[in-house]
Amino acid sequence: MTMLTGQDWLKSSATRAVLAALEASGGPDCARFVGGCVRNALMGRPIDDVDIATSLKPEDTEAAIRAAGLKAVPTGIAHGTVTAVSERQPFEITTLRRDVTTDGRNATVAFTDDWAEDAARRDFRLNALYADGEGQVFDPTGQGVADAAAGRIVFVGDPRTRIREDYLRILRFFRFFAWYGQGEPDVEGLEACRDLAPGISRLSAERVSKELMKLLAATDPRAAHGLGVDREEGHQAHHRIVAQLHDGVEQLQRPRLGQHLRQHAGSRHRGHGGSRVRRGQQLHQFLRHPLGGQAADARRQVSTGLQPF
Repeated sequence: MTMLTGQDWLKSSATRAVLAALEASGGPDCARFVGGCVRNALMGRPIDDVDIATSLKPEDTEAAIRAAGLKAVPTGIAHGTVTAVSERQPFEITTLRRDVTTDGRNATVAFTDDWAEDAARRDFRLNALYADGEGQVFDPTGQGVADAAAGRIVFVGDPRTRIREDYLRILRFFRFFAWYGQGEPDVEGLEACRDLAPGISRLSAERVSKELMKLLAATDPRAAHGLGVDREEGHQAHHRIVAQLHDGVEQLQRPRLGQHLRQHAGSRHRGHGGSRVRRGQQLHQFLRHPLGGQAADARRQVSTGLQPF
Protein backbone atom coordinates (compact mmCIF):
# COMPACT_ATOMS: atom_id res chain seq x y z
CA MET A 1 0.00 0.00 0.00
CA THR A 2 1.37 3.41 -1.01
CA MET A 3 0.56 6.38 1.23
CA LEU A 4 1.10 10.11 0.82
CA THR A 5 2.92 11.46 3.86
CA GLY A 6 3.91 14.92 5.05
CA GLN A 7 1.41 16.68 2.77
CA ASP A 8 0.03 19.81 4.42
CA TRP A 9 -2.45 20.39 1.59
CA LEU A 10 -4.05 17.01 2.28
CA LYS A 11 -4.93 17.91 5.87
CA SER A 12 -5.63 21.62 5.44
CA SER A 13 -9.00 22.92 6.62
CA ALA A 14 -9.81 24.16 3.11
CA THR A 15 -9.23 20.72 1.60
CA ARG A 16 -11.08 18.89 4.37
CA ALA A 17 -14.12 21.16 3.96
CA VAL A 18 -14.44 20.32 0.26
CA LEU A 19 -13.94 16.60 0.81
CA ALA A 20 -16.47 16.57 3.66
CA ALA A 21 -19.03 18.35 1.48
CA LEU A 22 -18.73 15.74 -1.26
CA GLU A 23 -18.81 12.78 1.13
CA ALA A 24 -21.87 14.17 2.88
CA SER A 25 -23.70 13.78 -0.41
CA GLY A 26 -22.09 10.72 -1.98
CA GLY A 27 -20.77 8.79 0.99
CA PRO A 28 -17.23 7.58 1.75
CA ASP A 29 -14.95 7.05 -1.24
CA CYS A 30 -17.10 9.13 -3.60
CA ALA A 31 -14.19 11.53 -4.07
CA ARG A 32 -10.44 11.14 -4.49
CA PHE A 33 -7.59 13.50 -5.25
CA VAL A 34 -6.29 12.97 -8.76
CA GLY A 35 -3.51 13.75 -11.18
CA GLY A 36 -0.86 16.37 -10.56
CA CYS A 37 -1.23 16.74 -6.80
CA VAL A 38 -0.84 12.98 -6.27
CA ARG A 39 1.98 12.67 -8.80
CA ASN A 40 3.92 15.61 -7.40
CA ALA A 41 3.44 14.45 -3.81
CA LEU A 42 4.97 11.09 -4.72
CA MET A 43 7.83 12.78 -6.58
CA GLY A 44 8.56 15.34 -3.87
CA ARG A 45 7.56 18.25 -6.11
CA PRO A 46 5.59 21.37 -5.12
CA ILE A 47 1.79 21.13 -5.21
CA ASP A 48 0.25 24.02 -7.12
CA ASP A 49 -3.32 22.82 -7.69
CA VAL A 50 -5.52 20.27 -5.95
CA ASP A 51 -7.88 18.46 -8.30
CA ILE A 52 -10.56 16.01 -7.21
CA ALA A 53 -12.37 13.25 -9.12
CA THR A 54 -15.80 12.16 -7.94
CA SER A 55 -18.51 9.66 -8.75
CA LEU A 56 -21.12 12.37 -8.11
CA LYS A 57 -22.82 13.82 -11.16
CA PRO A 58 -21.93 17.48 -11.86
CA GLU A 59 -25.27 18.83 -10.65
CA ASP A 60 -24.95 16.81 -7.43
CA THR A 61 -21.40 18.07 -6.95
CA GLU A 62 -22.55 21.67 -7.31
CA ALA A 63 -25.44 21.13 -4.90
CA ALA A 64 -23.18 19.44 -2.33
CA ILE A 65 -20.67 22.28 -2.41
CA ARG A 66 -23.36 24.93 -2.00
CA ALA A 67 -25.06 22.96 0.79
CA ALA A 68 -21.81 23.09 2.75
CA GLY A 69 -21.75 26.88 2.47
CA LEU A 70 -18.91 26.92 -0.06
CA LYS A 71 -18.83 28.71 -3.40
CA ALA A 72 -19.46 26.51 -6.45
CA VAL A 73 -18.64 27.64 -10.00
CA PRO A 74 -19.77 25.45 -12.95
CA THR A 75 -16.55 26.03 -14.89
CA GLY A 76 -16.95 23.13 -17.32
CA ILE A 77 -20.28 21.55 -16.55
CA ALA A 78 -20.65 19.83 -19.96
CA HIS A 79 -17.47 17.91 -19.25
CA GLY A 80 -18.33 17.36 -15.61
CA THR A 81 -16.22 20.04 -13.94
CA VAL A 82 -17.27 22.24 -11.03
CA THR A 83 -14.83 24.48 -9.18
CA ALA A 84 -15.27 24.75 -5.41
CA VAL A 85 -13.78 27.69 -3.56
CA SER A 86 -12.82 27.03 0.05
CA GLU A 87 -10.94 29.63 2.08
CA ARG A 88 -10.22 31.43 -1.21
CA GLN A 89 -8.56 28.34 -2.66
CA PRO A 90 -10.03 26.79 -5.84
CA PHE A 91 -10.53 23.03 -6.12
CA GLU A 92 -11.41 21.65 -9.55
CA ILE A 93 -13.84 18.75 -9.11
CA THR A 94 -14.62 16.56 -12.12
CA THR A 95 -17.04 13.67 -12.43
CA LEU A 96 -15.54 10.34 -13.49
CA ARG A 97 -15.75 10.09 -17.28
CA ARG A 98 -15.27 7.90 -20.30
CA ASP A 99 -14.84 9.07 -23.87
CA VAL A 100 -17.73 8.42 -26.25
CA THR A 101 -16.30 10.06 -29.37
CA THR A 102 -13.01 11.84 -30.09
CA ASP A 103 -11.74 13.64 -33.19
CA GLY A 104 -8.14 14.43 -32.29
CA ARG A 105 -9.06 17.78 -30.76
CA ASN A 106 -12.25 17.43 -28.73
CA ALA A 107 -14.06 14.65 -26.90
CA THR A 108 -17.68 13.85 -26.15
CA VAL A 109 -17.84 12.23 -22.73
CA ALA A 110 -20.26 10.17 -20.67
CA PHE A 111 -20.20 10.12 -16.90
CA THR A 112 -19.43 6.93 -15.01
CA ASP A 113 -18.85 5.67 -11.48
CA ASP A 114 -15.99 3.40 -12.56
CA TRP A 115 -12.56 4.61 -11.43
CA ALA A 116 -10.79 2.29 -13.88
CA GLU A 117 -12.75 3.74 -16.81
CA ASP A 118 -11.75 7.23 -15.77
CA ALA A 119 -8.10 6.22 -15.49
CA ALA A 120 -8.16 4.53 -18.92
CA ARG A 121 -8.92 7.83 -20.70
CA ARG A 122 -6.02 9.76 -19.14
CA ASP A 123 -2.79 10.50 -20.98
CA PHE A 124 0.11 9.07 -18.94
CA ARG A 125 0.20 6.43 -16.24
CA LEU A 126 1.80 8.74 -13.67
CA ASN A 127 -1.16 11.12 -14.17
CA ALA A 128 -3.73 8.34 -13.64
CA LEU A 129 -3.17 8.23 -9.88
CA TYR A 130 -5.76 8.86 -7.17
CA ALA A 131 -5.59 9.27 -3.39
CA ASP A 132 -8.28 9.24 -0.73
CA GLY A 133 -8.62 11.61 2.21
CA GLU A 134 -6.23 9.54 4.31
CA GLY A 135 -3.54 9.64 1.65
CA GLN A 136 -3.89 6.07 0.38
CA VAL A 137 -2.87 5.97 -3.27
CA PHE A 138 -4.89 4.09 -5.88
CA ASP A 139 -3.12 3.08 -9.09
CA PRO A 140 -5.64 1.61 -11.58
CA THR A 141 -3.04 1.04 -14.32
CA GLY A 142 -0.76 -0.78 -11.88
CA GLN A 143 2.26 1.18 -13.15
CA GLY A 144 1.68 4.82 -12.24
CA VAL A 145 3.40 4.75 -8.85
CA ALA A 146 6.45 2.99 -10.30
CA ASP A 147 6.57 5.46 -13.21
CA ALA A 148 6.51 8.42 -10.82
CA ALA A 149 9.36 6.91 -8.80
CA ALA A 150 11.45 6.24 -11.91
CA GLY A 151 10.56 9.38 -13.88
CA ARG A 152 9.00 7.41 -16.74
CA ILE A 153 6.53 9.10 -19.09
CA VAL A 154 4.42 6.27 -20.50
CA PHE A 155 1.02 6.55 -22.17
CA VAL A 156 -1.97 4.79 -20.63
CA GLY A 157 -2.66 1.77 -22.83
CA ASP A 158 -1.86 2.06 -26.53
CA PRO A 159 0.07 5.29 -27.28
CA ARG A 160 -1.39 5.65 -30.77
CA THR A 161 -4.93 5.41 -29.44
CA ARG A 162 -4.23 8.04 -26.79
CA ILE A 163 -2.65 10.39 -29.35
CA ARG A 164 -5.44 10.00 -31.91
CA GLU A 165 -7.89 11.01 -29.18
CA ASP A 166 -6.05 14.32 -28.82
CA TYR A 167 -2.95 15.19 -30.85
CA LEU A 168 -1.93 17.67 -28.17
CA ARG A 169 -0.65 14.63 -26.27
CA ILE A 170 2.36 14.56 -28.60
CA LEU A 171 3.47 17.90 -27.19
CA ARG A 172 2.52 16.82 -23.68
CA PHE A 173 4.80 13.78 -24.02
CA PHE A 174 7.72 16.13 -24.64
CA ARG A 175 6.64 18.61 -21.98
CA PHE A 176 6.21 16.00 -19.26
CA PHE A 177 9.57 14.47 -20.12
CA ALA A 178 11.17 17.92 -19.73
CA TRP A 179 9.52 18.37 -16.33
CA TYR A 180 9.55 14.87 -14.88
CA GLY A 181 11.45 12.47 -17.15
CA GLN A 182 14.56 10.55 -16.16
CA GLY A 183 16.80 8.30 -18.23
CA GLU A 184 15.72 7.18 -21.69
CA PRO A 185 12.27 8.00 -23.11
CA ASP A 186 9.67 5.32 -23.69
CA VAL A 187 10.44 3.98 -27.18
CA GLU A 188 6.87 2.98 -28.03
CA GLY A 189 5.57 6.39 -27.05
CA LEU A 190 8.31 8.18 -28.96
CA GLU A 191 7.64 6.15 -32.11
CA ALA A 192 3.92 6.93 -31.86
CA CYS A 193 4.70 10.64 -31.55
CA ARG A 194 6.95 10.42 -34.61
CA ASP A 195 4.43 8.61 -36.78
CA LEU A 196 1.44 10.75 -35.79
CA ALA A 197 3.24 14.11 -35.69
CA PRO A 198 1.31 15.51 -38.72
CA GLY A 199 -1.78 15.52 -36.50
CA ILE A 200 -0.32 18.51 -34.64
CA SER A 201 -1.36 20.67 -37.60
CA ARG A 202 -5.02 19.96 -36.71
CA LEU A 203 -4.67 21.72 -33.36
CA SER A 204 -5.43 25.37 -32.76
CA ALA A 205 -2.49 27.74 -32.62
CA GLU A 206 -3.54 28.73 -29.10
CA ARG A 207 -3.29 25.17 -27.75
CA VAL A 208 0.07 24.60 -29.44
CA SER A 209 1.54 27.84 -28.11
CA LYS A 210 0.34 27.14 -24.57
CA GLU A 211 2.04 23.73 -24.56
CA LEU A 212 5.25 25.18 -25.95
CA MET A 213 5.28 27.89 -23.31
CA LYS A 214 4.89 25.29 -20.56
CA LEU A 215 7.70 23.22 -22.05
CA LEU A 216 9.95 26.28 -22.13
CA ALA A 217 9.19 26.87 -18.44
CA ALA A 218 10.93 23.60 -17.51
CA THR A 219 14.29 23.86 -15.77
CA ASP A 220 15.97 22.41 -18.86
CA PRO A 221 13.58 22.16 -21.83
CA ARG A 222 16.48 20.97 -23.98
CA ALA A 223 16.07 17.52 -22.41
CA ALA A 224 12.75 17.14 -24.22
CA HIS A 225 14.03 18.62 -27.48
CA GLY A 226 16.81 16.05 -27.65
CA LEU A 227 14.71 12.97 -26.84
CA GLY A 228 16.40 9.92 -28.31
CA VAL A 229 18.60 12.00 -30.59
CA ASP A 230 21.40 9.40 -30.42
CA ARG A 231 19.16 6.63 -31.73
CA GLU A 232 17.97 6.35 -35.30
CA GLU A 233 14.28 6.27 -34.40
CA GLY A 234 14.73 9.14 -31.98
CA HIS A 235 16.55 11.19 -34.61
CA GLN A 236 13.69 10.68 -37.07
CA ALA A 237 11.10 11.55 -34.43
CA HIS A 238 13.05 14.66 -33.50
CA HIS A 239 13.11 16.07 -37.02
CA ARG A 240 9.54 15.22 -37.92
CA ILE A 241 8.02 16.62 -34.74
CA VAL A 242 10.17 19.75 -34.74
CA ALA A 243 9.11 20.38 -38.35
CA GLN A 244 5.50 20.31 -37.19
CA LEU A 245 6.30 22.66 -34.31
CA HIS A 246 8.00 25.07 -36.69
CA ASP A 247 4.77 25.21 -38.71
CA GLY A 248 2.81 25.94 -35.54
CA VAL A 249 5.22 28.59 -34.30
CA GLU A 250 5.03 30.43 -37.62
CA GLN A 251 1.41 31.13 -36.73
CA LEU A 252 2.67 33.36 -33.92
CA GLN A 253 2.57 36.20 -36.42
CA ARG A 254 -1.22 36.06 -36.19
CA PRO A 255 -2.66 38.78 -33.92
CA ARG A 256 -5.00 36.41 -32.07
CA LEU A 257 -2.17 34.07 -31.12
CA GLY A 258 0.14 36.94 -30.29
CA GLN A 259 -2.41 38.14 -27.75
CA HIS A 260 -2.81 34.62 -26.34
CA LEU A 261 0.94 34.19 -26.03
CA ARG A 262 1.32 37.42 -24.11
CA GLN A 263 -1.42 36.36 -21.70
CA HIS A 264 0.48 33.19 -20.81
CA ALA A 265 3.95 34.72 -20.70
CA GLY A 266 3.55 36.40 -17.32
CA SER A 267 2.72 40.00 -16.54
CA ARG A 268 6.39 40.88 -16.00
CA HIS A 269 6.98 40.65 -19.75
CA ARG A 270 3.95 42.55 -20.97
CA GLY A 271 4.42 45.87 -22.65
CA HIS A 272 8.21 45.95 -23.03
CA GLY A 273 9.92 44.17 -25.91
CA GLY A 274 7.18 41.55 -25.98
CA SER A 275 5.77 41.83 -29.47
CA ARG A 276 4.26 38.70 -30.97
CA VAL A 277 6.94 38.73 -33.68
CA ARG A 278 9.74 38.72 -31.12
CA ARG A 279 8.11 35.92 -29.15
CA GLY A 280 7.78 33.90 -32.32
CA GLN A 281 11.49 34.45 -32.95
CA GLN A 282 12.31 33.34 -29.40
CA LEU A 283 10.45 30.08 -29.86
CA HIS A 284 12.13 29.57 -33.22
CA GLN A 285 15.50 30.00 -31.51
CA PHE A 286 14.64 27.26 -29.06
CA LEU A 287 13.36 24.86 -31.71
CA ARG A 288 16.20 25.46 -34.17
CA HIS A 289 19.08 25.78 -31.70
CA PRO A 290 18.08 23.79 -28.59
CA LEU A 291 21.61 23.49 -27.24
CA GLY A 292 22.63 27.11 -27.67
CA GLY A 293 22.66 29.87 -25.09
CA GLN A 294 19.94 31.73 -26.98
CA ALA A 295 17.51 28.95 -26.09
CA ALA A 296 18.12 29.48 -22.39
CA ASP A 297 17.66 33.23 -22.85
CA ALA A 298 14.40 32.66 -24.70
CA ARG A 299 13.15 30.31 -22.00
CA ARG A 300 13.89 32.83 -19.26
CA GLN A 301 12.06 35.56 -21.16
CA VAL A 302 8.85 33.63 -21.72
CA SER A 303 8.55 31.19 -18.81
CA THR A 304 7.73 33.42 -15.84
CA GLY A 305 4.54 32.43 -14.07
CA LEU A 306 3.88 29.23 -16.01
CA GLN A 307 2.93 25.96 -14.33
CA PRO A 308 3.99 22.49 -15.51
CA PHE A 309 0.45 21.09 -15.77
